[in-house]
Amino acid sequence: MAVSHLVFVSVAGLPSLGHAQGADGEPPTISFERIEEGVLGETQVFSATVADEFSVATVTLHYRFGDEVRYEPLPMEPLAGTDIYTVAVETTDAEEDVLQYYIEARDEAGNRSIQGFAFDPIERRLVAPVVRQAGMAPPPPPRADGMSTGRKVLYGVLGVLAVGAVVAAAGGSGGGSDDNPSSDDPDNVPLDIIVEAFP
Repeated sequence: MAVSHLVFVSVAGLPSLGHAQGADGEPPTISFERIEEGVLGETQVFSATVADEFSVATVTLHYRFGDEVRYEPLPMEPLAGTDIYTVAVETTDAEEDVLQYYIEARDEAGNRSIQGFAFDPIERRLVAPVVRQAGMAPPPPPRADGMSTGRKVLYGVLGVLAVGAVVAAAGGSGGGSDDNPSSDDPDNVPLDIIVEAFP
């Protein structure tokens, strides 16, 4: 009886094997690319890769416009089958030109990690959109260097026609004789053809 009691106490005093293997003391890791600038009035998308040794419980974006005291929390949702969490923030009614934020992640064991801080947030500048006045033509497309093949063919044909016209004019004015060469004919005027390329 005494021996069995000692064995029971010894087994009961040991930690559970499953509990020892399931201990989670590491917080989730957060990695993301900071976007320095966005357009005011447009939806701002935030994405982060969040991973944990066991399981991620929540990922939250805390944001505010300007230096407002209160941050608004927004849950970030994972993309199906990935460790990428995303959320969108509307800036239509924003009156400030900067969006401040930090990202917080927690795992099932309660461990927490953050990128940025409430007292030292990450910032994304919001710039005014480019407004085009009514009636303004869109900017012309960028011109390619050099001349297009179509224009080269056109100018080549025009050049051949011009040379043919000059030759025909010179050869067709046979009214001159040896005593009065065609070069002395007042009607025999040189012909210059200028072709200009227009954009």
